[in-house]
Amino acid sequence: MKKNSSEKQKDIRLLIIEDHEVVRQGLRMVLESDDEIRVVGEAGDGREIETLMTSTEPNMILLDMELPYIHGVNLCKTIKTRWPDVKVLILTAYLNDNMVIEAIRGGADGYLLKDIQRKELIGNIKDTFQGKKALDPSMTETLFKNIQEPKKRFFKELSPTEEALLEEISKGNTNKEIAKTLDLAEKTVRNYSSKLFRKIGVDNRTEAANYYHQRAGK
Repeated sequence: MKKNSSEKQKDIRLLIIEDHEVVRQGLRMVLESDDEIRVVGEAGDGREIETLMTSTEPNMILLDMELPYIHGVNLCKTIKTRWPDVKVLILTAYLNDNMVIEAIRGGADGYLLKDIQRKELIGNIKDTFQGKKALDPSMTETLFKNIQEPKKRFFKELSPTEEALLEEISKGNTNKEIAKTLDLAEKTVRNYSSKLFRKIGVDNRTEAANYYHQRAGK
């Protein structure tokens, strides 16, 4: 029997944006086992977000942070700007202080780790849909510490992500190591690094590291 508009509104119409097909299929299978959740679409990245939103009409998005082309934080900001009533729940494999804070500032309604249990994931999705904020328990202490004792910013002209990237470069970490620490793709780290170098007026990682140490006094 076809649901009327009021019944349809009560249902969670979920769009999954996750670059790994197997993970997307697994999430769809798990979530559609619940009568209150309907997966209306899925995508491997956010390049066609306007088309996706129009064709699927979701009222909630389960969003991975580690996406090709458009990073999850930037996509979250776009979604919440264009479609503010749509709930956005971040589901990621990594815990990163900067990304948690940036995602929340970008309008995310929740931030969960992928090792979450099925029952807890479904419960958090329903709670978020009802207007509550979801946060993985392992992030609580870190988040409060960052709010109560914010990390000193040495580079006000840079975004928190750019400053975090510069700090990692100053440590001599490889792109692969930085990608894991900041929950970014290696390609994204390379692209961000190029933009960062231009922004601070340096040509390579060594000069960038020197720039960081001179400004931060380390």
